[in-house]
Amino acid sequence: MKYNIILLLTIIVLIPSCDKHCEELTEHEYTLELEHNLYVEKFDDTVTYDNRFNSNNTIYKVCKTFVFSYIYEDQNGDRFFFEKEDNEVQFGQEEFTKWSMVPEQTPNKRTITHFANEIIPGLETFKEIDPDYNQTVFKFYDIQSNEKRRERGRTGLIENEMNVWMHPHRHGLFAMLEFAPFPFIQAPYEIGNTWNFDFINIGDEDWSDPRWLEFEGQLSIMSNYEITDIKTIKTAFGELECFEITGIATSSLAESTLVSYFNEKYGFVKLDYTITNGDKLFVDLVEVRE
Repeated sequence: MKYNIILLLTIIVLIPSCDKHCEELTEHEYTLELEHNLYVEKFDDTVTYDNRFNSNNTIYKVCKTFVFSYIYEDQNGDRFFFEKEDNEVQFGQEEFTKWSMVPEQTPNKRTITHFANEIIPGLETFKEIDPDYNQTVFKFYDIQSNEKRRERGRTGLIENEMNVWMHPHRHGLFAMLEFAPFPFIQAPYEIGNTWNFDFINIGDEDWSDPRWLEFEGQLSIMSNYEITDIKTIKTAFGELECFEITGIATSSLAESTLVSYFNEKYGFVKLDYTITNGDKLFVDLVEVRE
Protein backbone atom coordinates (compact mmCIF):
# COMPACT_ATOMS: atom_id res chain seq x y z
CA MET A 1 0.00 0.00 0.00
CA LYS A 2 1.36 3.39 -0.99
CA TYR A 3 0.64 6.55 0.92
CA ASN A 4 2.09 9.96 1.59
CA ILE A 5 3.88 10.39 4.92
CA ILE A 6 4.08 13.63 6.86
CA LEU A 7 6.07 13.64 10.08
CA LEU A 8 4.40 16.10 12.40
CA LEU A 9 5.30 15.72 16.03
CA THR A 10 6.22 13.37 18.84
CA ILE A 11 3.89 13.24 21.83
CA ILE A 12 3.86 11.52 25.21
CA VAL A 13 0.50 11.03 26.89
CA LEU A 14 -0.64 9.54 30.18
CA ILE A 15 -4.32 9.20 30.94
CA PRO A 16 -5.48 7.51 34.17
CA SER A 17 -8.03 4.72 34.23
CA CYS A 18 -11.59 6.11 34.24
CA ASP A 19 -13.24 3.05 35.75
CA LYS A 20 -12.18 0.06 37.81
CA HIS A 21 -13.11 -2.19 34.91
CA CYS A 22 -10.84 -0.35 32.51
CA GLU A 23 -7.20 -0.98 31.98
CA GLU A 24 -4.89 1.88 32.96
CA LEU A 25 -3.51 3.57 29.88
CA THR A 26 0.24 4.03 29.69
CA GLU A 27 2.42 6.47 27.81
CA HIS A 28 4.05 5.78 24.46
CA GLU A 29 5.65 8.01 21.86
CA TYR A 30 4.09 8.23 18.42
CA THR A 31 4.19 10.22 15.20
CA LEU A 32 1.34 11.13 12.90
CA GLU A 33 1.34 9.99 9.28
CA LEU A 34 -1.08 10.63 6.44
CA GLU A 35 -2.76 7.56 4.95
CA HIS A 36 -5.45 8.05 2.33
CA ASN A 37 -5.99 11.63 3.55
CA LEU A 38 -6.48 10.47 7.13
CA TYR A 39 -3.88 11.11 9.85
CA VAL A 40 -3.09 8.00 11.92
CA GLU A 41 -0.79 7.28 14.85
CA LYS A 42 2.43 5.41 14.13
CA PHE A 43 4.45 3.73 16.86
CA ASP A 44 7.85 2.14 17.01
CA ASP A 45 7.71 -1.53 16.01
CA THR A 46 8.61 -2.52 19.57
CA VAL A 47 5.37 -0.98 20.90
CA THR A 48 2.71 -3.68 20.82
CA TYR A 49 0.57 -2.36 23.68
CA ASP A 50 -3.08 -2.97 22.78
CA ASN A 51 -4.23 0.44 24.03
CA ARG A 52 -1.68 2.45 22.07
CA PHE A 53 -4.37 3.95 19.81
CA ASN A 54 -6.57 4.91 22.77
CA SER A 55 -4.10 6.64 25.08
CA ASN A 56 -4.18 10.00 23.30
CA ASN A 57 -7.97 10.26 23.01
CA THR A 58 -9.46 13.28 24.75
CA ILE A 59 -13.08 12.83 23.58
CA TYR A 60 -13.61 9.17 22.77
CA LYS A 61 -11.94 7.73 25.84
CA VAL A 62 -12.04 4.09 26.87
CA CYS A 63 -15.04 3.38 29.14
CA LYS A 64 -17.21 6.16 27.73
CA THR A 65 -20.54 5.40 26.07
CA PHE A 66 -22.13 7.86 23.64
CA VAL A 67 -25.92 7.54 23.28
CA PHE A 68 -27.69 8.96 20.23
CA SER A 69 -31.28 9.56 19.19
CA TYR A 70 -32.26 9.41 15.53
CA ILE A 71 -35.25 9.91 13.25
CA TYR A 72 -35.75 9.10 9.57
CA GLU A 73 -37.79 11.57 7.51
CA ASP A 74 -39.06 10.87 4.00
CA GLN A 75 -39.72 13.49 1.33
CA ASN A 76 -43.37 13.76 2.42
CA GLY A 77 -42.27 14.81 5.90
CA ASP A 78 -43.35 11.51 7.49
CA ARG A 79 -41.00 10.38 10.26
CA PHE A 80 -39.96 6.87 11.26
CA PHE A 81 -37.92 4.63 13.51
CA PHE A 82 -37.12 1.06 12.51
CA GLU A 83 -37.15 -2.39 14.06
CA LYS A 84 -35.59 -5.71 13.28
CA GLU A 85 -37.86 -8.54 12.22
CA ASP A 86 -35.21 -11.00 13.40
CA ASN A 87 -33.44 -10.10 16.62
CA GLU A 88 -30.78 -12.76 16.31
CA VAL A 89 -27.31 -11.26 16.13
CA GLN A 90 -24.40 -12.77 14.23
CA PHE A 91 -21.56 -11.11 16.11
CA GLY A 92 -18.86 -9.42 14.11
CA GLN A 93 -20.80 -9.18 10.84
CA GLU A 94 -22.94 -6.42 9.41
CA GLU A 95 -26.61 -7.31 9.59
CA PHE A 96 -28.67 -7.22 6.42
CA THR A 97 -31.61 -9.27 7.67
CA LYS A 98 -35.19 -8.11 7.43
CA TRP A 99 -36.25 -4.88 9.10
CA SER A 100 -39.15 -2.48 8.74
CA MET A 101 -40.03 1.17 9.25
CA VAL A 102 -42.14 2.12 12.26
CA PRO A 103 -44.03 5.44 12.34
CA GLU A 104 -42.65 7.82 14.96
CA GLN A 105 -46.08 8.08 16.61
CA THR A 106 -46.60 4.32 17.10
CA PRO A 107 -43.42 2.61 18.36
CA ASN A 108 -43.72 -0.73 20.15
CA LYS A 109 -41.42 -2.19 22.77
CA ARG A 110 -39.03 -3.63 20.13
CA THR A 111 -38.78 -0.45 18.09
CA ILE A 112 -35.22 0.91 17.99
CA THR A 113 -35.36 4.53 19.16
CA HIS A 114 -31.70 5.13 20.10
CA PHE A 115 -28.27 3.65 19.53
CA ALA A 116 -24.98 3.78 21.42
CA ASN A 117 -21.23 3.57 20.90
CA GLU A 118 -19.25 2.09 23.80
CA ILE A 119 -15.50 2.71 23.62
CA ILE A 120 -13.69 -0.45 24.72
CA PRO A 121 -10.07 -1.24 25.66
CA GLY A 122 -7.66 -2.94 23.31
CA LEU A 123 -7.91 -4.11 19.72
CA GLU A 124 -10.12 -7.19 19.99
CA THR A 125 -11.18 -8.73 17.69
CA PHE A 126 -9.56 -6.77 14.90
CA LYS A 127 -5.88 -7.45 15.52
CA GLU A 128 -6.42 -11.14 14.71
CA ILE A 129 -7.85 -10.15 11.34
CA ASP A 130 -5.50 -7.25 10.59
CA PRO A 131 -2.19 -7.00 12.51
CA ASP A 132 -1.87 -3.38 11.29
CA TYR A 133 -5.25 -2.28 12.63
CA ASN A 134 -4.81 1.27 13.96
CA GLN A 135 -8.17 2.45 15.34
CA THR A 136 -9.92 2.84 18.66
CA VAL A 137 -12.52 0.07 18.89
CA PHE A 138 -16.11 0.62 19.93
CA LYS A 139 -19.10 -1.66 20.32
CA PHE A 140 -22.32 -0.40 18.81
CA TYR A 141 -25.75 -1.11 20.24
CA ASP A 142 -29.37 -0.74 19.27
CA ILE A 143 -31.57 0.54 22.11
CA GLN A 144 -35.23 -0.40 21.95
CA SER A 145 -38.09 1.72 23.28
CA ASN A 146 -38.31 -0.66 26.27
CA GLU A 147 -34.65 0.29 26.95
CA LYS A 148 -33.39 -3.18 26.08
CA ARG A 149 -29.95 -2.89 24.52
CA ARG A 150 -28.59 -5.26 21.87
CA GLU A 151 -25.01 -5.33 20.68
CA ARG A 152 -24.81 -5.31 16.88
CA GLY A 153 -21.06 -5.50 16.34
CA ARG A 154 -17.79 -3.60 16.66
CA THR A 155 -16.04 -1.05 14.50
CA GLY A 156 -13.51 1.76 14.85
CA LEU A 157 -12.69 5.44 15.04
CA ILE A 158 -9.52 7.55 14.89
CA GLU A 159 -8.89 10.51 17.20
CA ASN A 160 -5.70 12.53 17.38
CA GLU A 161 -4.42 16.11 17.14
CA MET A 162 -5.00 16.32 13.39
CA ASN A 163 -8.37 14.69 12.89
CA VAL A 164 -11.35 12.81 14.28
CA TRP A 165 -13.01 10.21 12.03
CA MET A 166 -15.42 7.39 12.75
CA HIS A 167 -17.43 4.65 11.16
CA PRO A 168 -21.19 5.13 11.39
CA HIS A 169 -23.60 2.33 12.22
CA ARG A 170 -24.32 0.41 9.02
CA HIS A 171 -26.90 -2.27 9.78
CA GLY A 172 -30.65 -2.28 9.27
CA LEU A 173 -31.86 1.22 8.44
CA PHE A 174 -28.35 2.59 9.02
CA ALA A 175 -26.93 0.60 6.09
CA MET A 176 -27.78 3.64 3.97
CA LEU A 177 -24.88 5.46 5.65
CA GLU A 178 -22.36 3.41 3.68
CA PHE A 179 -23.18 5.76 0.80
CA ALA A 180 -22.87 8.94 2.90
CA PRO A 181 -19.84 10.90 4.16
CA PHE A 182 -18.49 9.40 7.37
CA PRO A 183 -18.25 11.79 10.35
CA PHE A 184 -14.84 13.47 9.88
CA ILE A 185 -13.10 16.70 10.88
CA GLN A 186 -9.51 17.59 10.03
CA ALA A 187 -7.17 20.37 11.17
CA PRO A 188 -6.81 23.25 10.90
CA TYR A 189 -10.17 23.72 12.63
CA GLU A 190 -11.15 26.91 10.84
CA ILE A 191 -13.81 28.00 8.37
CA GLY A 192 -12.82 27.27 4.79
CA ASN A 193 -10.59 24.27 5.49
CA THR A 194 -11.25 21.50 2.95
CA TRP A 195 -10.15 17.88 2.61
CA ASN A 196 -11.38 14.61 1.15
CA PHE A 197 -11.57 10.93 1.96
CA ASP A 198 -10.33 8.33 -0.51
CA PHE A 199 -12.57 6.15 -2.60
CA ILE A 200 -14.57 3.45 -0.87
CA ASN A 201 -15.29 0.44 -3.08
CA ILE A 202 -18.39 -1.45 -2.02
CA GLY A 203 -20.08 -4.48 -3.54
CA ASP A 204 -23.72 -5.02 -4.34
CA GLU A 205 -23.90 -8.31 -2.46
CA ASP A 206 -24.42 -6.46 0.84
CA TRP A 207 -25.22 -2.83 0.11
CA SER A 208 -27.55 -2.68 -2.88
CA ASP A 209 -31.06 -1.93 -1.56
CA PRO A 210 -34.15 -0.70 -3.47
CA ARG A 211 -35.06 1.53 -0.51
CA TRP A 212 -32.20 3.89 -1.32
CA LEU A 213 -29.85 2.68 -4.08
CA GLU A 214 -29.68 -0.39 -6.30
CA PHE A 215 -26.56 -1.27 -8.25
CA GLU A 216 -24.55 -4.20 -9.57
CA GLY A 217 -20.88 -4.98 -9.15
CA GLN A 218 -18.62 -2.49 -7.39
CA LEU A 219 -19.35 1.14 -6.54
CA SER A 220 -16.69 3.76 -5.76
CA ILE A 221 -17.49 6.72 -3.52
CA MET A 222 -15.46 9.88 -2.87
CA SER A 223 -16.28 12.22 0.02
CA ASN A 224 -15.29 15.89 0.09
CA TYR A 225 -15.49 18.02 3.22
CA GLU A 226 -15.38 21.67 4.24
CA ILE A 227 -15.65 23.48 7.57
CA THR A 228 -18.45 25.86 6.60
CA ASP A 229 -19.25 27.68 9.85
CA ILE A 230 -18.83 27.91 13.61
CA LYS A 231 -22.23 27.89 15.32
CA THR A 232 -23.64 27.75 18.82
CA ILE A 233 -26.37 25.09 18.78
CA LYS A 234 -28.80 23.71 21.34
CA THR A 235 -27.93 20.20 22.51
CA ALA A 236 -28.72 17.82 25.35
CA PHE A 237 -25.69 19.34 27.10
CA GLY A 238 -26.81 22.95 26.75
CA GLU A 239 -25.70 25.41 24.11
CA LEU A 240 -22.39 24.30 22.57
CA GLU A 241 -20.06 26.00 20.14
CA CYS A 242 -19.54 23.64 17.24
CA PHE A 243 -17.71 23.45 13.95
CA GLU A 244 -20.14 22.89 11.11
CA ILE A 245 -18.71 20.46 8.54
CA THR A 246 -20.43 19.91 5.20
CA GLY A 247 -19.57 16.62 3.50
CA ILE A 248 -20.65 15.44 0.06
CA ALA A 249 -20.27 11.80 -1.01
CA THR A 250 -20.40 11.21 -4.75
CA SER A 251 -20.55 8.06 -6.84
CA SER A 252 -21.37 7.41 -10.48
CA LEU A 253 -25.00 6.79 -9.47
CA ALA A 254 -25.94 9.18 -6.69
CA GLU A 255 -24.92 11.81 -4.18
CA SER A 256 -25.52 12.15 -0.45
CA THR A 257 -24.63 14.83 2.07
CA LEU A 258 -23.80 15.12 5.76
CA VAL A 259 -23.87 18.34 7.73
CA SER A 260 -22.21 17.51 11.04
CA TYR A 261 -21.59 19.55 14.16
CA PHE A 262 -18.40 18.87 16.11
CA ASN A 263 -17.65 20.08 19.63
CA GLU A 264 -14.14 19.70 21.05
CA LYS A 265 -15.45 18.28 24.35
CA TYR A 266 -18.28 16.00 23.19
CA GLY A 267 -17.24 15.19 19.62
CA PHE A 268 -19.92 14.81 16.95
CA VAL A 269 -23.10 16.05 18.64
CA LYS A 270 -25.37 16.36 15.59
CA LEU A 271 -25.42 14.61 12.20
CA ASP A 272 -27.92 15.70 9.54
CA TYR A 273 -27.91 13.40 6.51
CA THR A 274 -29.59 13.71 3.13
CA ILE A 275 -29.27 10.26 1.61
CA THR A 276 -29.17 9.01 -1.97
CA ASN A 277 -32.96 8.92 -2.46
CA GLY A 278 -33.48 12.44 -1.06
CA ASP A 279 -34.79 11.30 2.34
CA LYS A 280 -33.19 12.56 5.55
CA LEU A 281 -31.75 11.05 8.72
CA PHE A 282 -31.25 13.20 11.82
CA VAL A 283 -28.92 11.97 14.58
CA ASP A 284 -28.30 13.75 17.90
CA LEU A 285 -26.00 12.94 20.82
CA VAL A 286 -28.21 12.84 23.93
CA GLU A 287 -26.05 11.30 26.66
CA VAL A 288 -22.44 10.49 27.53
CA ARG A 289 -21.90 7.81 30.19
CA GLU A 290 -18.61 7.13 31.97
